[in-house]
Amino acid sequence: MVRSVQLCLALVVSLVLAASSHAAVQDFNGQWVDVEYWAGSGSNAAVLVVDFGSGNNYAFGYRWDDEDTFTRVSSPTTTPQGQNWLDTPGNGTGAANLSEAMVLAMANYGGGEALSLTYRYTQFGLGVESLSYQGHTMLNDFVNTWPNIDSNIALWLSGYPAYTDWFGDPHDASPADGQTWISSPEGASTRMLSDGYYDGWSWASGSAFPDAPVTPIPEPVSLAMLGMGATLLMFRRRKSA
Repeated sequence: MVRSVQLCLALVVSLVLAASSHAAVQDFNGQWVDVEYWAGSGSNAAVLVVDFGSGNNYAFGYRWDDEDTFTRVSSPTTTPQGQNWLDTPGNGTGAANLSEAMVLAMANYGGGEALSLTYRYTQFGLGVESLSYQGHTMLNDFVNTWPNIDSNIALWLSGYPAYTDWFGDPHDASPADGQTWISSPEGASTRMLSDGYYDGWSWASGSAFPDAPVTPIPEPVSLAMLGMGATLLMFRRRKSA
């Protein structure tokens, strides 16, 4: 009987690994999420969702401590002549709880294939030019070729304190569940993260505003197999006791 349980447990684990592929299924803030990898370390955690469209959406985990900082490094690219903003040095340090710190940490991940990022610093802070992962790329022409806009990237937030939008209207806090998104009223260099927050990036072709990103959640079969695995583990522990 014990041998049968062991074989079933091994089968469930192998099926879960195959179903989840590169990502690891994680319970983050009460929601199951397929997280590609985690960057940083600390007691706080946030998730970055990058949605390339057509079902190609990925989540990345970020950890930090309240007292942590990061170092800004200027991009070698320069602003094309005629744009309405200027390049500024990206030197200095910033707080690790900035959205800017999270996306840079994802790009600097050293444990395998990482989210690829090109950017420049302007007087508005970090300007994301492109994001790429697993053969998918989104481009931001607001940074690259403005005013000739063929595509653009938008930052979205889930988990945000009450704020006043561009029109002066007050808004209540947005739930940090990765599904209830609001368009960011600020850039990545001023967006402050808290433990349990989600940030998201999505893009659209032409001058249309991008749709809200979709958080990658595991397929029902993966969740079912995780449940089976947990049940078998409990059964095995009871038998051994």
